[in-house]
Amino acid sequence: MFLVFEGIDGSGKETQVKLLAEELKKTGKRVEVVDFPDYNSGPGKKIGQYLDNKLQLMHKEVAKLYADDRRLHQERIKKWLKEGVTVVSDRYAYSNIAYQLVNGVDYDYLLSLDKGMIFPDLVFFIDTTIGEVIRRMNNSRKKDKYESSKNYLARVSENYKAMCDGSLEVFGRAKWIRIDGNKTIEEVQKEIWKYVEACLSG
Repeated sequence: MFLVFEGIDGSGKETQVKLLAEELKKTGKRVEVVDFPDYNSGPGKKIGQYLDNKLQLMHKEVAKLYADDRRLHQERIKKWLKEGVTVVSDRYAYSNIAYQLVNGVDYDYLLSLDKGMIFPDLVFFIDTTIGEVIRRMNNSRKKDKYESSKNYLARVSENYKAMCDGSLEVFGRAKWIRIDGNKTIEEVQKEIWKYVEACLSG
């Protein structure tokens, strides 16, 4: 399976990706975790500089960098899936749509960037309120340019909700599952595992 976690910054994706990978390994599954963007790749390094306000780019250029970063990992993901590995990803192409639409990048252009890429079986949308993610980020780390505005994050969240309910069409129409990210880590983990376990059992 190819499983993707999406949601605004601070929603709890990273924590749940790690927990799910650990749980899958307990069942004997081979698991690989990927994280987008990969800040060690060529495009990923430029993205990191941009997010830290060290590099000025047009939003369209940024969107292409995110897509280029994902494209670099396509063969590796395909190889894993062919070998029966379960791939768990923290973000994927949907993040580019959710964020860059707010930045004014054309929708059709964003879709064109990911043509031919492999897409997931399940997308877990961790739907966490803006107030909660701001609280978490204030308590944990420095915020980048995308994380500093409540209004911006709210608009990104609306794009995610539209993708989840199907009112904003995206690639391949993978099955989306909304998870209440305001619940405790344990409650969120339990709900995610319920869906994954059902897939594992066919």
